[in-house]
Amino acid sequence: MKSVRLKTLVGLLLIITSSNFMITISVDYAIAGSPSSGDIPPEGGSDDTSGGSASGGLYMNYRIPLVLKSGPFAPTLITINTFYDGAPIIFGFESIEHGNETILYANETLVINPLLEPNLTNGSLIQAFSPLQISVYHPFSNSTYDDSFSYSALVMSMWGKQYQSQYDNMKAMIVAGVNLTDVTVTHPGEDTDYYDLPIVGNLIELDVQKGTIIESNAPIGVVFYSLSTINGSFAYTAIPRFLWGKQYFAYPAQDTSGMPLLQGNTELTLSTIGEGETINTITSLMNNPAIYLPEDGVVTLSNSSLTLGEFYFNITSNFVNFSLTIMYNYSINGTAHLATLQYVASEQMTYAEFYFTALNYRNQELGIVTHREESWMLPMISADNGTIFFDLGGYVDTNLGDSVAYIWNNSLGIIGNGSFHGFLLTSPPEKTIWNSSANILFPLNLISYFENTSTFFPSWYRFPNINVREVIQSPKNATEFRRLQLDIIVQNNGSVPSAPFWVSVVVNDTVRITRNLENGLDIMEAVPIIFEEFQGFGLKVWNISIFTDSRSQIFELYEFDNSYQVFVKVTRNLNIIYGGTTVAVAVVLFIVYRITKRLRKLRRRRKTQFDVILSDIEV
Repeated sequence: MKSVRLKTLVGLLLIITSSNFMITISVDYAIAGSPSSGDIPPEGGSDDTSGGSASGGLYMNYRIPLVLKSGPFAPTLITINTFYDGAPIIFGFESIEHGNETILYANETLVINPLLEPNLTNGSLIQAFSPLQISVYHPFSNSTYDDSFSYSALVMSMWGKQYQSQYDNMKAMIVAGVNLTDVTVTHPGEDTDYYDLPIVGNLIELDVQKGTIIESNAPIGVVFYSLSTINGSFAYTAIPRFLWGKQYFAYPAQDTSGMPLLQGNTELTLSTIGEGETINTITSLMNNPAIYLPEDGVVTLSNSSLTLGEFYFNITSNFVNFSLTIMYNYSINGTAHLATLQYVASEQMTYAEFYFTALNYRNQELGIVTHREESWMLPMISADNGTIFFDLGGYVDTNLGDSVAYIWNNSLGIIGNGSFHGFLLTSPPEKTIWNSSANILFPLNLISYFENTSTFFPSWYRFPNINVREVIQSPKNATEFRRLQLDIIVQNNGSVPSAPFWVSVVVNDTVRITRNLENGLDIMEAVPIIFEEFQGFGLKVWNISIFTDSRSQIFELYEFDNSYQVFVKVTRNLNIIYGGTTVAVAVVLFIVYRITKRLRKLRRRRKTQFDVILSDIEV
């Protein structure tokens, strides 16, 4: 058993005190709870702008794209786990078993069976205040073929606008993240198809092929799947393009005696949208075959050049962001098995520290890939009596690219100070139970517990951040009898594009502007909102308050910078006063001049008349 370093103990103490996680806790299934303090978000629906960086109010939103209730591949069970104690779980559908909400603890697994929930449908909404591990899976139900599959729900704030399919003969389930979503689907060598999703949560199911590109004007969620009684079944969460990258470390299939964990033909598939490039690979035996990935192309790495036990370890590009998808394609006793998952790029996994998942199957393998040098991790396991504890004997130091497998039947998760990528792999423990799946896990720490958080919130989760960058006043000195204009510069300085939101401008307690930015804002995009008004006579002070995301539609990185206040003092317009005085004096002088001139003229006329009279007298 390795000794745990001081920084490990400090880190664990921080975790325990911040999340109320106990070293020894009992495992139970959650039951419905009564409504809590009433701090509950609104139900999903036409007014819900959740998704794609607009997680809806101040909550983390999840939508379940693929829910099967009938047929040979039903039901799809849903399990929910959290790392935080007392996490409210709010349902956007009327749950028969749990009502509108329930409370979930770190030692619980919430299981939802769609056969018992008539209101649960494709695209149904689940909300929480903290990240959730939501696994959707179909357990084995047939002894003659493998009908099992699984995928994880990606939080809507991480949805994107571009996706690509990696295989032929698949279906795609697409869910709208906001209202008025337009989807464009381009199949290789075919015409482009267009679809409208008018309301958030609306979805479409499409046939796709290798290389199909799915794009939209707003964030969407996508799940790819293929269900077959002959060739095996699989489903996987599509990773949006903004989470692709230039470097991947592949998790190898583990060779475990007596435990055939997804052995066989492991296929790595690369794809790109846009420009192509030569991709560099390094194998576990330090061979480095290169492969060209064409524009908008999809390429599967050849296994023919690999020796027994050799696998692709590191895949990189110099310029192009590409995706990596792994398919476990094998057979046991003539029965086909398929399991697939798509990776997030290594450089996109920063601050991913906690993984925690339900025990859905027997003989599961919790796989972890490290994405930072000088990292450590500590597994959490459960004893036979259901107690969860940290396994100090499983403590391990890791470096960039290292992979670790925890293969106990009761493995639950890991905690670590690095940046990690988690996977849950399952295979048939018995010859009559064809249970196989591969599932990406998403981190459960909302912020990093092991990085310096004194000046910012380091987080794997991407958020928009809407605020007022500056207010430009024209003229700089506001005065009477002039037009006052304020250019209010609203920006998104977050890490993902935002969904639509509202901006309100309040002047002296009166709402003067309410504007809907219907297209949201891209990363670092800024737009001006103009307030202008002619200032009449009188001294005054304008108290101007600007509220971004005024209807709390977006889950932001910082919620406390949504207001901005500025005071504008309207002073005397001395130019007008001086000018007016000058004009008045000029007018008076002109009048005096005119009067004087007239008087002089009148005096001359009178004098002329007097001279005539005198002349007449003399005559």
